Amino acid sequence: MKKGKELVSVKPAEVSLTAEVVALAKQTYFKDAPESVVQLALHLARRYGLDPLAREVMVVQRVKDDPKSWTPMVGRDGFLGIAHQNPLFNGMNSALIKDETGTITGATATVYRKDWAHPLVVTVEMKEYNLGYALWRSKPGTMIQKVAESQALRKAFRINGVYSEEEMEIATVVVEKALPTPTVSAEAPPPEDVGRPPAPAGTEPDARRITEDQGRRLHARRGKVNMDEQVLKDYLVVNAVEYGIDPGQPKLTPQIRARDFDRILAWVEGTGVK
Repeated sequence: MKKGKELVSVKPAEVSLTAEVVALAKQTYFKDAPESVVQLALHLARRYGLDPLAREVMVVQRVKDDPKSWTPMVGRDGFLGIAHQNPLFNGMNSALIKDETGTITGATATVYRKDWAHPLVVTVEMKEYNLGYALWRSKPGTMIQKVAESQALRKAFRINGVYSEEEMEIATVVVEKALPTPTVSAEAPPPEDVGRPPAPAGTEPDARRITEDQGRRLHARRGKVNMDEQVLKDYLVVNAVEYGIDPGQPKLTPQIRARDFDRILAWVEGTGVK
């Protein structure tokens, strides 16, 4: 294993999302993105103290010419900035993993906290992330190392609701290979059930999807806190990998796993405007 280099930086200055900053971000890095996605990115910037003009939080169109594929992302430096805002952060180092031929097979990242007796270590495998796109071809080591670092920082400081661009390569492929939208026939289930993955008999509870009643409850709560439906959809797309959701399907809510329902409901209640 290649010896890792510790990452250090100064604590970032407080970010002020003034009207001028927001306007400039919309004219540059957020240009052409749907307003609902921009608002979700700005929510992340406010929540985590990220600077959109420093590209610590960004919006990316994952599938060309698909207006529904826009999603907010946080860069590795953004995750590191969030960590440095926490006084318990005590450093991080990372390293590439190579086989006997010198081929990069993965990366590991270690995060230290002052209140932990032991550090958090995350290891990721190259074969799970390198799908041969863009920078993965020319800089595979940099990309896989960023994945390991991003995951370690997210887990160490409970950063929820967002992924790095390197990790989102997986979700992009899911969208590109999504199955065609199914045709709804007269015998088909109600629209809310279209796209609901079946829960076969004998399936473990963790794989079961939410009920129709839970779906109605989620949307009722969304309406109560004045959250636009598109904001919820964008959130589910951003977290498609973590929640086991296929963003290419026509309905996202029915795909929510029962085990994730309370967490998503809590996000809605904490994000909306009461």
